[in-house]
Amino acid sequence: MFVVARNPCLVELRPMTQLRLLGLSGSLRRASNGTAVLRGLQDALASKVALDIFSLHGLPLYNEDDDGEHAPESVRACVRPSRQRMA
Repeated sequence: MFVVARNPCLVELRPMTQLRLLGLSGSLRRASNGTAVLRGLQDALASKVALDIFSLHGLPLYNEDDDGEHAPESVRACVRPSRQRMA
């Protein structure tokens, strides 16, 4: 997939980086319908989009007192890969 420069006088084709999406299922059930839909989308969109499905197992409920540098290790481990991709 390519993007054309916005200036109509300058036609330039640049390769577009692959779109990455994060899928979060609202259910923790093993046989979750929401997770099944995400897996189906992951397969169907594989040639166009990278869909990463993230499990919410092991993540605590949000507590502002534990945010930032005091975040539980399970939260820091979850955030670390996405921050590395952004750098």
